[in-house]
Parts: sequence; C-alpha cells; structure tokens
Amino acid sequence: KAKTTIAAVCARTEASRQKALAKLGTSAKEFADVAFAINAASCALVALPAAVAGRACLTSIQHGKDLISEKPAAWSPQEAEDLREAWNDRPRDDQRWRVLENWALKPGVLKVGELLDAGHGSEKYEWRCKRRRAA
Repeated sequence: KAKTTIAAVCARTEASRQKALAKLGTSAKEFADVAFAINAASCALVALPAAVAGRACLTSIQHGKDLISEKPAAWSPQEAEDLREAWNDRPRDDQRWRVLENWALKPGVLKVGELLDAGHGSEKYEWRCKRRRAA
C-alpha cells in the first residue's frame, strides 16, 4: 500500500495555515505560494476559495502534479478555458485530476464519522458512481 504524506501546506491566510498545520499534525513545510509548495509534492489537494483555487489548479497541472480540487475549479469562463487548455497540454499522460464536491462538512458525512468513531461499524466500503448518458 502506498503511504500518503502531507509534504507542503500553502494557505490563503495565516490563520488558515495555522489551522491546517494544527489539524495535520505533521512536519509539513510551509510555503507562501503554490508554485513553491507544488515542487515538494507529487499530488496537490486544492481546498481554497473559488476565486483563488483556479490559479492553484493551473499551477499544479502545469507542474505535472496529480490534482484533487473542489468544485468549482474555475471562477470564470476564461479561467475554465485556461484550465482546459492546460489539461490538454499536460506534461504527463498518466496525470490525474479529480474535481470533488466539498463533502467533508456535510451533515450526513459528519454523522457517519461520529458513528464510526464511536465504534458503530467495523468495515469500510467504497463505491463508484457512473453517470448515465442520454441515449
């Protein structure tokens, strides 16, 4: 099994950076700019406000990093086009990018987490959803 390590933290504000480092409890390096942080990692997790997330996603893609981002990944139609072009010109054919819903703070997910932490359940399940296309 591959082990995941948080290698770098880059946040929009000092308070956010401190909160992330306290939560992670790691010896992650701290960076003021995404371009510097991205060199320390093989994968980027972008969880920033929509107005600044696109630039972080673009930097990650251009540096050939695997990417996980929240939706929306772009703030404007032009930024969406820039991301699409960068993805089409990505440096690695096996590069991955997943855009996810911000599910971590939804009430149902929080409740399930509480139940699991309390010992109500012993198995983890994973499933994938496929979108049906109109005929």
